[in-house]
Amino acid sequence: MQDTEVAQQEQQYFDMVMSEIERQLREQVAAYEHAEQELQVYLNSSWEDGTHMGASIDRLIEAVQIGKFARTQELLADKRMERIKALRKLSDSAYFARVDFKEDEEPEEKIYIGRHSLYDADRSLLVYDWRAPISSIFYRFEKGPVSYDAPQGQVSGEVSLKRQYEIRKGVLKYFFDADVEISDEFLRRMLSQNTSAHMKTIVETIQKEQDVIIRDSSNDLLIVQGVAGSGKTSIALHRIAYLMYEGLQKHLNASDILIISPNTVFESYISTVLPELGEQNIQTLEFEAIAAEVIGESGLQIQSKNDYLETLLSVPAGERRRLAMDMAFKTSGGFASMIRKYRDDCLRHMTFYDLYVGQEKVAKKEELHELLTRAQDRASVEGRLERLRGNLAERLRVAQPQRHQELMRQEEGRHEDSEEDEIYARMTALREARRNHGLITEMTRLDYRALYRRLITDPALLNQLYGNGQVPHVEEMCAYSAEHANDERLSYADAMAFAWMLLQFRRNESYRGIKQVVVDEAQDYAPLQYEMLAKLFPYARYTVLGDVNQSIGKTEDERVYDRIEHILKKRMNLRMTLRKSFRCTNQIISYASRFIEDHYGLESFNRDGGEVRVTGYDTEDALLKELPLLIGKMHEEGCESIAVIAKTGVGAAAAYSAYGLDAQLILKDREYDLTGVMFMPIYLAKGLEFDGVIVLDADAETYRSKMDRRLLYVACTRALHALHLVYSGSPSAFLKEGERNV
Repeated sequence: MQDTEVAQQEQQYFDMVMSEIERQLREQVAAYEHAEQELQVYLNSSWEDGTHMGASIDRLIEAVQIGKFARTQELLADKRMERIKALRKLSDSAYFARVDFKEDEEPEEKIYIGRHSLYDADRSLLVYDWRAPISSIFYRFEKGPVSYDAPQGQVSGEVSLKRQYEIRKGVLKYFFDADVEISDEFLRRMLSQNTSAHMKTIVETIQKEQDVIIRDSSNDLLIVQGVAGSGKTSIALHRIAYLMYEGLQKHLNASDILIISPNTVFESYISTVLPELGEQNIQTLEFEAIAAEVIGESGLQIQSKNDYLETLLSVPAGERRRLAMDMAFKTSGGFASMIRKYRDDCLRHMTFYDLYVGQEKVAKKEELHELLTRAQDRASVEGRLERLRGNLAERLRVAQPQRHQELMRQEEGRHEDSEEDEIYARMTALREARRNHGLITEMTRLDYRALYRRLITDPALLNQLYGNGQVPHVEEMCAYSAEHANDERLSYADAMAFAWMLLQFRRNESYRGIKQVVVDEAQDYAPLQYEMLAKLFPYARYTVLGDVNQSIGKTEDERVYDRIEHILKKRMNLRMTLRKSFRCTNQIISYASRFIEDHYGLESFNRDGGEVRVTGYDTEDALLKELPLLIGKMHEEGCESIAVIAKTGVGAAAAYSAYGLDAQLILKDREYDLTGVMFMPIYLAKGLEFDGVIVLDADAETYRSKMDRRLLYVACTRALHALHLVYSGSPSAFLKEGERNV
């Protein structure tokens, strides 16, 4: 029971904070509305007195000034609206924690922590932003000696009290002193709630090791290996919010940060986290979008990663082997190096001709080759070629007057009058100039698509570039590439490799301003793709998060992080491992762990639930007929969001069609409302979470390879509270034996 006097004190402080929030909210709303009215009156009066009319210099200057004034007022209004939104969030839940902290040789302070800071009229802090340096002591320490990093250096002291609050809709419901056991109970209660259509913020429940990751600002490359449900993505988003808060002093804006995202469904799922934390949404890009930007307006379409995975998981074993081999080779670090060598080889073998204006040789082919390939030239190949075109065009221009005089002398007296001599001389000069400009274009233009086709279809060339014997399976790979070399839609592998090749010839400045890059699902990207990141974002810091046990389309282990470090070549690196899963119940995480070989010390947050169910059916029809009953039972158990996860999109669509009730089919790479009953393939479920999950077709035919085993791990770990695996015929060997049949 809470002490009555303590409860009264807490209620008094809460009432005082709420009163201050309401006062500031009224003040900000009134100021916002007043400024809007003033601006509108000002613009209306300017319009009525004709300021916008006329073309005099005075009128134009006045119009520019009005525009600047209006823009300034808009920016001020935007900032005021941001504060209004923050205050409204505080009015719902003013704070969630308190620590009583005594700095060495200073009086004790009561530090209340919330989503946003709150000052009173005297500029005293009533609520500290969760990102403030002093707030870290709540996340990292129990009662006793503590320290935290502040701008002026490390601050040490002692915490005598840690307290947590449940405040919802402007009401203080309860509070408790947060020793470890009670804190776990609070977290358990939070995790036992149903999920929502969007990822939730975790500011109230950030764990110590998570806080270390969120607040790290000294490393250029931060790599996090985290088991399923360890909160990697949520941590990354809270880290972005922290960096933006810290960046107020370092000029870090939303436009300086980029998230590399697996797909649009995932982007939609995480889209509300940063706004909830009071920050703007950050630009997110999928790798195929990056490749498309690099490739440019070539008329080529690019296969999405999800389409590639659908094909890979659907085709017969022989074709799957060829697809996987093609992807592994073309996105490998070795192939990235071969493309660099290929660029140099192309330069060495470019064909040049002597360039003449009349009988005068204005450029020698040897000179042109030297101008293009000189070692000290740091310009891109495309830049060098453009400069060479300009150089030669200038030489033609300089030589043209003398050539015109020569042609005039040749034509003199050959026609009835001098005007005709002039016309014929000019026509000849024009033909020669066109021919020379055509020759310059031919010598300085590269057909990149043709160059790429040659590279991927010529076994001898690949072996030459390989430089270490013969490329494994080179004849088979080249034959496979030749089958698709003229397709107008680049495969995912070809799109990545072709974009990387273009980056060797062209300079791309599109992303030079990016200062922070977050890579989620890091294990799914190949060495060549990290080479692209290093090339496109050379000055950025990186936060890289992944789980090698959730790789789809390839098999990875922890060496993937060694490769990332080697490729990105950052000065200060830190690698951390998150071993505790908070998403699933003990029963679900225990069952799912059978599908992975390396557990990385996998721990489950101690939250119990129902047993995992595995049910077999004689036929697929019997399974599908039973599906509405299984979903209905999950609803009865309290599950609001239920994902029916198939291995492929084809399987998900078939089950959706047979279901025949209200549900969503999540198949295309776009935004969805992730509520109710959803049918989807595994590769689109990745990164998401649902109250209940039904894993379809967990039979021996569908799940039998090493990759399939990891797919089952991914599918099962999407479930928060309830998991049911169903199959027809024989169960996959990866499932527990001895399950009942229906």
